[in-house]
Amino acid sequence: MLSTLHRKLASLYDDMGRVRDAQEALEDALKTNPVDAHFLNNAAWSYATTSDISLRNPQRALEYAKKAVELSRQKEPSYLDTLAEAYFVNGQFNAATEAIKKAIALQPDSAYLKRQRKKFEEAKRAKGGR
Repeated sequence: MLSTLHRKLASLYDDMGRVRDAQEALEDALKTNPVDAHFLNNAAWSYATTSDISLRNPQRALEYAKKAVELSRQKEPSYLDTLAEAYFVNGQFNAATEAIKKAIALQPDSAYLKRQRKKFEEAKRAKGGR
């Protein structure tokens, strides 16, 4: 029950552009349910992609994304996309590319995932193949 409230609160804050509050609600949700892949994924995405640089946390994004993918047994394309993005913001372009390829294998018709792969591959080339 409490975790549902936190999820709704996080979603409401996110819709309002209150990223810090959304992240805090997700962290509270993870305190009550630390193995909820949905919460882990949403928190990871927020930490990896928020436009507010002061609220970015690439290391936490990667930690949470890895856990979400592990809990989903690598069968959730959106979680693999989050993992790829977390690798990307940590400068791990090879790992980002491999993760997004797994997501594409599960959802081969996704134009979005294919754009993500292109972004990661271009970053890898620009940084010398890392």
